Amino acid sequence: MFRYFENSQMLSQGVLLALNSGGEINEIARACGEVSIANGIPEIGSWFDAWTRLAGVLVDQAEADLAKGREPSAAHKLRRACVYYGLCERYIPHTDPRKAQCYERMQRCFRRYIELSAEPVEYVEVPYEDGKSLPGLFIPAARRGKAPTVLFIDGFDLYKEFVYLRKNGEAARLRGMGLLIVDTPGVGEALRLRGLTTRHDTEVPVGKCLDWLAARGDVDAKRIGLIGLSLGGYYAPRATAFEPRIKACVAFGAQWDVGRRWRVEHYGSNSAKSNLSAPDTQLLWVTGQKTREDALAFLDAFSLEGVAQNIKVPLLVVHGEKDHLVSLEDAKRLAGAAPRGELVVTTAEYGGEGHCCMDGMQTGVDLIYDWLAEKLRARRGKARGS
Repeated sequence: MFRYFENSQMLSQGVLLALNSGGEINEIARACGEVSIANGIPEIGSWFDAWTRLAGVLVDQAEADLAKGREPSAAHKLRRACVYYGLCERYIPHTDPRKAQCYERMQRCFRRYIELSAEPVEYVEVPYEDGKSLPGLFIPAARRGKAPTVLFIDGFDLYKEFVYLRKNGEAARLRGMGLLIVDTPGVGEALRLRGLTTRHDTEVPVGKCLDWLAARGDVDAKRIGLIGLSLGGYYAPRATAFEPRIKACVAFGAQWDVGRRWRVEHYGSNSAKSNLSAPDTQLLWVTGQKTREDALAFLDAFSLEGVAQNIKVPLLVVHGEKDHLVSLEDAKRLAGAAPRGELVVTTAEYGGEGHCCMDGMQTGVDLIYDWLAEKLRARRGKARGS
């Protein structure tokens, strides 16, 4: 897998994230060259300055484009600014106020990008619990009438805006499906702005999303698929085991026993902090715990042992051959435990050997949405407005 930083898998993964979300390699390389790194971890001051300076230049250029009536050009620049603010936010601890600054700027640039590009994205709120809601993006199918729809929930350290930018909305529409991307508890805006930490019984928030989808006139509630990315490789199979309304499930990056994995692979004697996908403090933030020991104990409930066997619908497990975060054995175990499980191991030659096809995103996305379109019997049909 391509490694921009030879001594930091974590930051190299961030570079790949920026590239497959629409970033430009020359801009990324320029910002990376301004960052101080020690033991694979960025010095936060230089990291913040480099990425916000780059994003700020693009925002200024976009404003100049708008003054000349050049909306498409402005939209492209705002998309890249969104990506760079998001990448900056990713590696700043949640206790640092600069993290919130980057997140707010990322969201603002994303909204302006969507407005200027006129992409078919609806901002939605899914009723949840205690008067709170889960923020989401809904991308309707291109065809008329009730369409099969995919629900996408993320993993440990990303958010709905980046899921959209990484080709998912387009992939669903091209295959005659709608798409709902939701920041569930522990993810994105639900965590950052609403204080909703993660939970092991993911069938609860997923059930709320299914209720919301069933109320829409353009969704076929009998043909709903579910994708979970990274830690979502636990979230989605868990929900599917308990939620009969899901008709097909994809684990985009497998999980099995999350608590054990964190203890052994991330905090074991031979592990390194730079092997994490986000700052060490992210675990406490996502779980809502005060100590590492409490967080690891909390994660003990995040296991598919005795759960995967109850997944009655087709389950596709897509896992990189050389995933540095999760063992391939977890993928084999998950696919083998589910009665209708399938495993696709992606390789460098196939398109992406790393975590969640980070080094071959288009290949992974095409594979997953082709499979879902077949399982949900999707068809492109006549486009809206034609």
